[in-house]
Amino acid sequence: MKLDSNASLFFKLDWVISLSIAFVWVVLFFLFKVQKNQVRRKKSREIAERATAAGGPYRAAERIEVDARIVDGLSQQELQQLTDAFEWLGFVRVLDYRLRLPGRTDLIGFGRALVNRESFVSAR
Repeated sequence: MKLDSNASLFFKLDWVISLSIAFVWVVLFFLFKVQKNQVRRKKSREIAERATAAGGPYRAAERIEVDARIVDGLSQQELQQLTDAFEWLGFVRVLDYRLRLPGRTDLIGFGRALVNRESFVSAR
C-alpha cells in the first residue's frame, strides 16, 4: 500500500490553515476583550468624576457625636451584635455619630466608626 504524497501535503496544509484561523480568532477575541475593559473603565471614571463634581449634601454633612443608647428607632441588640463581630476581628470603636446637613438643624441617620489599627482598616 502506497500513500499519495499529494494527499499528505493537502492534509498538512489543511491543519496549518485551520490552526492559523483559530489563532486569528483567539487574537481578535483578546483584543476586543481588552478594548471592552478599557471602555468600561473610562465610563466608570466619567461617572465617578460627575458624581464628585455634583457633590451632594451628605459630602458636606457635619458629624455630631451622639450616644447610641438615645437614638430613636435604632435596634440596640443588632448594633451590639454587629459591633461585637467587628471587635472580634480586631476593630476598636472610635465614634458614634449622626449627620447634620448644611442649612438644617435636625440630625439624621446614625453611624458607628471603627478602626483596626493593626491592618490600617476602617469600618462604618
